[in-house]
Amino acid sequence: MKCPVKVAQQQSELDWLLELYKRLRPKRVLEIGSLYGGTLWHWMRDAEPGALTVSLDYMIYTEHKKVALIRESRKLWHGWAEGFGVTLRTIYGDSTLPETVEQAEKYAPFDFIFVDGGHLYKIVDSDFRTYWPMLRPGGKMAFHDIAYEPGNKRSQPVGLWWHERIRPLPFKRLEMIVTPGIYGIGVLERPGD
Repeated sequence: MKCPVKVAQQQSELDWLLELYKRLRPKRVLEIGSLYGGTLWHWMRDAEPGALTVSLDYMIYTEHKKVALIRESRKLWHGWAEGFGVTLRTIYGDSTLPETVEQAEKYAPFDFIFVDGGHLYKIVDSDFRTYWPMLRPGGKMAFHDIAYEPGNKRSQPVGLWWHERIRPLPFKRLEMIVTPGIYGIGVLERPGD
């Protein structure tokens, strides 16, 4: 079954992450940054029956150049959830604001969290510090755009953040980077109690 909307991921990196995801057998999933819903569709399709999936993203306003396509894509989400036998909750807001965090916290703890929202250094750092405590012991938190290569103009600030803040930490960490300096997915596993 092919995803019916655009998936903003490098396919082999996503396939790698989906294998980790399926082995986790998640029942509670949080995605920060859903846009069209391409990865959201995969989380719902491959989750355990009856799972809860939470999408946290900004509302799309008229100044966004692809607003019509995004709005049309988002109309499909609840139908996917119903078809896959999962529950979908959507939270529209800034992931760094207290009121948004409070809404997400109602659904915690999560088995899996995917961060692909604000791509600024300070936003991804805030998302990590804020949502990591909502991850259950043994759960996995994944980040998109972790590839970093000094001087490569296509490297994202997320990659610099991963390089400076995450690599030095003593967490169990996995990385999948197909093309040096662009895209890439990093996964952290929260230690068990």
